[in-house]
Amino acid sequence: DREALRQRLPHALHAAAPKLPVILLTGVMFDPVLIEKTLAGKIVCYIEKTTSLQEILARVRQHLGGS
Repeated sequence: DREALRQRLPHALHAAAPKLPVILLTGVMFDPVLIEKTLAGKIVCYIEKTTSLQEILARVRQHLGGS
């Protein structure tokens, strides 16, 4: 099911490419503390889809080593 895949994907990505920065972009309101507990060390940041495009791009650039 989609929810199970959504939960496994960050772990699978991290296992396959530990240095790849994984950014969680979601339209669903999540509790940031819950995300930190469940995905600690697996994602580099969490962004809600309601975040401005400029902020999303800035965060992506930041985690890809851009300016």
